[in-house]
Amino acid sequence: MALVRRIGFTRFSRWGENLGRLHVSEALHADALDGTDELKVTCDEDLQKGDRIVWVDLQGACHEHMVDEFERVHDDSGKPKTKATCINSIAETWDDWVDDKRPSGSVSVALTSVLTGTRWTVGTCDQGGTASQTFYHQSVREAIAGILKTWGGELETLVVHDGSSIVSRRVGIRAKRGRRDSAKRFTWTKDLLSVKRTVASDNPKTRVYGYGKGVETEGGGYGRRLTFGSINGGKDYVEDAEATRIWGHPDGGGGILPAVCSYVNEQCEDAAQLLKETREYLDRAKEPKVTYVASVIDLYAFGRSWEGVGVGDDVAIIDRGFSDEGIRLRGRVSKIERDLLTGDATVTFGTLTDTMADMWQGVSDAISGNSQQNAIYDAAAGTSVSWLIQLQAALNAQFNAVGTYKVETFELGTIWSNVPIDAETGLPIRATSGMWAVNINGAGIRLAANLASDGQWDWRTFITGSQVSADAINTGTMRAERIRAGLLTDERGRNYWDLSTGEFALSSAVKVGGQTVAQIAEDKVSGQTQRDIYNKLTNNGRTQGIYLSNGLIYLNGEYIRAGTISTDRIETTRNSKTYMNVGMTSDGLLGGSFFANGSNYLNLCSLHATASPDGELNGCGFETFNKAFLRANTYWRDVTLETPEIDGFMTMSNERLAMRSGSGWYVNLLAGGQGQRGLFMDGDDVLLKFDNTHYILINPNGVQCRCGTNGFGWLDGKFIDNLVWS
Repeated sequence: MALVRRIGFTRFSRWGENLGRLHVSEALHADALDGTDELKVTCDEDLQKGDRIVWVDLQGACHEHMVDEFERVHDDSGKPKTKATCINSIAETWDDWVDDKRPSGSVSVALTSVLTGTRWTVGTCDQGGTASQTFYHQSVREAIAGILKTWGGELETLVVHDGSSIVSRRVGIRAKRGRRDSAKRFTWTKDLLSVKRTVASDNPKTRVYGYGKGVETEGGGYGRRLTFGSINGGKDYVEDAEATRIWGHPDGGGGILPAVCSYVNEQCEDAAQLLKETREYLDRAKEPKVTYVASVIDLYAFGRSWEGVGVGDDVAIIDRGFSDEGIRLRGRVSKIERDLLTGDATVTFGTLTDTMADMWQGVSDAISGNSQQNAIYDAAAGTSVSWLIQLQAALNAQFNAVGTYKVETFELGTIWSNVPIDAETGLPIRATSGMWAVNINGAGIRLAANLASDGQWDWRTFITGSQVSADAINTGTMRAERIRAGLLTDERGRNYWDLSTGEFALSSAVKVGGQTVAQIAEDKVSGQTQRDIYNKLTNNGRTQGIYLSNGLIYLNGEYIRAGTISTDRIETTRNSKTYMNVGMTSDGLLGGSFFANGSNYLNLCSLHATASPDGELNGCGFETFNKAFLRANTYWRDVTLETPEIDGFMTMSNERLAMRSGSGWYVNLLAGGQGQRGLFMDGDDVLLKFDNTHYILINPNGVQCRCGTNGFGWLDGKFIDNLVWS
């Protein structure tokens, strides 16, 4: 199907230079709620990494994509082609940095904070609520993802084009992308006959227990988690009876048991808020994850027009595939893939199934939020035996109770499972609960404990020659040469350990044995000097090592070797009056100052010549008690030694030794008298001078001696015994 209007593509360099129109033979665009915004093009031009491709869609929206991956192909036609994968230009913020920002307030305030210093500005932000978050040592793109996680909402980018260049780039966080007021209705087996339906492996949940922040005890620790039973009729859970009728399971006595799970919010301290969030979670969890993929052209054949349908639009689905009466599902257009040259399109709506990207996101959330692991710890907290020992015993019992089936082929490698598996595909002959599989081949080892939505093994744990990736790792003692990925921190950034830089901090509010660190420090160090504390920490200097006290780090050692030491003061002994200040001298110049018994006796300074560009360092000098006596300058190519009587390096004192090289070279030895007395040598003259009327001058013309207004000398090869001076 041909489009009425052809879409044009313009190429720009990474610096914004317009490089003209692209000659495109293929153009595929994929846009999805999960953040996918990808353009794949085939063109004649030889693209470069970082080039920008700008185009306007049929609805008038402008798009900017940056070339990420590409290959140059020579085929039988003899004409080379470039095949490139391009991504939304917001990806350039991966190269922008957030050092330490702690926004608090609306999502717009947070977005403004992290975008400062980039060329992106804040667009439409209609996601409500207020929150606070710490963004520390990460890229701007990671910080934007952190805002979405804390404040909620969906990412939206807007690019404005004036016909020749991009004039603005905006980032917005919407409560919900797409249209909500014109939901479409589709019925499986009626008007969705040509649509593929995929059901995810996740089982719907019909009863959800809610848990909030651990309740602080009188001893300073944390006990059972916050629940909402006191405001919910004594029930710490919420349940949908109709969903239980459909998705529950038999109780063995003619009744139906609910499908149960939990919702945990580590930061929630209000029972009413926890109840509200748990109900919202139940609304999402009680429905199966179903994805519908439809061809736009197929829907045209049924008389339905999808022109103008966008990512995020609401749809209503009646699916009779689950029961005779059918169940009603709410869904949204979650992905659209379009051929921009032909108009062919594939639309995905409903709930996206669990993909590999979902798995990695789950692992990332578990590592950063630790909510799932904490729920496991809570479950075992009341037992007297280590939960890990119990887990190991249970796993051993499971391993001992099952048989093993094996399949081996060249393509698959070797697959072991606890259920019978097909000899060719390695898949279970009949799917059952509790099945698992282990696969070993040339790539490594992978493990699965279920089937994915497409009927294949759902591999979630991988062991290769370079890494181990898993949903969860339970261990007793972990030993590692190094831990990667950087930073251990609480959500507010008050307590952290940066494993890349070694920097770490503990908040004064942290409690140890019922007292905060600040209270302990106050009790222990009241009336004591830093030296007193240091002596206690190091056994009067005999114990060597690194110590942390009251937020300060102390280091004691007989021999210390380091690459870079960053400080502004170096002392012979702690709190002594003999030390060196570095970075700035006592009189405000760049350099360092030496002090003995509290008195500044020597400065080493950087300087610049007054005739050179302002601020350009091109010399150094020494001064004693803020009086200059030696300077060396590359701009003038000179060295001056003088008695320390005059402040500043650009002035000349009465007594000095000065040397300058180059075309205007000289050597001067001054002996006072306002610069009149001394020995002066340059490229033309040698002058021995007592004052302005008493001197001996030697130059290529001869030798002249002057005393007052009279004198004698050799001039032009002649001796003159009576020179008269004017």
